[in-house]
Amino acid sequence: MNTEKHFVTVISAVIFLAGISQAKTWVDEWAQMYLSEEEKMQDRRTDLVITATMGGVSEYIWRGFDMFDDRGAFQPSINVDWFDTGLNTMVWSAQPLTGKIKDREEFRYIVGYTGYLWEDTLHVTKWAVNWTYYDFVSMPSTERDAEEVGLQLSWPKAYTDGDTRIVPRYYAGKLWPAKSGAVNSDVGGWIHILGIDYEFWLFGAGAEKQVACISAEAVYNDGMLISEHSWSDIVFGIGTTLREGPLTVRPEIKYQVSLEEAVNNKDEIWGGMTISYKF
Repeated sequence: MNTEKHFVTVISAVIFLAGISQAKTWVDEWAQMYLSEEEKMQDRRTDLVITATMGGVSEYIWRGFDMFDDRGAFQPSINVDWFDTGLNTMVWSAQPLTGKIKDREEFRYIVGYTGYLWEDTLHVTKWAVNWTYYDFVSMPSTERDAEEVGLQLSWPKAYTDGDTRIVPRYYAGKLWPAKSGAVNSDVGGWIHILGIDYEFWLFGAGAEKQVACISAEAVYNDGMLISEHSWSDIVFGIGTTLREGPLTVRPEIKYQVSLEEAVNNKDEIWGGMTISYKF
């Protein structure tokens, strides 16, 4: 599918989802007049939630790889959480900020499901499974398109002390070419990411409380994208999330220590920001 068709598809999806959101608002307003307080609380927990995000980064780094050769990217997305069932779907895109590498623009189509184990204990485990289709729209599907399935585990109550929280996490994903007999038939492989997030209080209290997060993750590339089977990079980051009603702004800075030349032959530092709005 060419770029123009993808652009039209995404704009159509935005208009369609906006229409769903507005229709849902009208139905909800009508229904709220006839619901008891208990039913209203239950209804709020089972809403369809649509999140539109506009993001940008000074460099597009993904799992150690410099995807746009030191150039920035515009990264919009639309995510739908389906009625508090744990199911979500997303369309995400990376668009180069320069025309010199327009052939690398990327779309991702993601279906995910999230749940919890041992939810009422200190050992609560958040798990999420996902399927992702990587679509490089300016190239034939047989050249770069790929699919991935993955599992992420995290432990949100591993350590808490007042306003401080430490959350370990682990992700395992398997990538393979989207088309049989494709030119990129040797890009398949596993990826393993060990991470930890340290969240701490900055200022404020209650709903006005502001926290920051320092993160670190180590990536083991087990042959994905024709790389060596080795630890490819370690990434450190710091960011915070600012909320005002349905609007969320998240600035972040990251630094990558590159360990494997087949993935990246130099260390990287970049910044980014996302602005999200929930309907």
